[in-house]
Amino acid sequence: MRAIHSYTYEDQGRLVVNLARAIRKSGGQLLREEPLSEHAFGMELELPLNCIIDLYGELVRSGLEFSRSGQSTLAELCTVQRHIRPRQARDLVHLRLEVSLLQGISLESLLATSGPAA
Repeated sequence: MRAIHSYTYEDQGRLVVNLARAIRKSGGQLLREEPLSEHAFGMELELPLNCIIDLYGELVRSGLEFSRSGQSTLAELCTVQRHIRPRQARDLVHLRLEVSLLQGISLESLLATSGPAA
């Protein structure tokens, strides 16, 4: 299962509904949702590989921004999808979307946890 790390300033209640809708709209299925911490949650989903570009667009439209590793994972899956046989394009991809909620977190608290600048 590949992890997609993301973050947002959106309200969690509205975001969860929008993400579930985005997953369904792009041809995927939400398998599980779980809290990871007070300011983060995870969603496990599956979808056919040929729907990954649609999912990418829907996630961005929902208000998610991606970490470098999350962006790389999505870009890699989009590239793979473009270069496979049509039969393989229907293969299911299992993903874990991890969302950090930045709403309510102050810049000072983020800087305090990262330590002094070098």
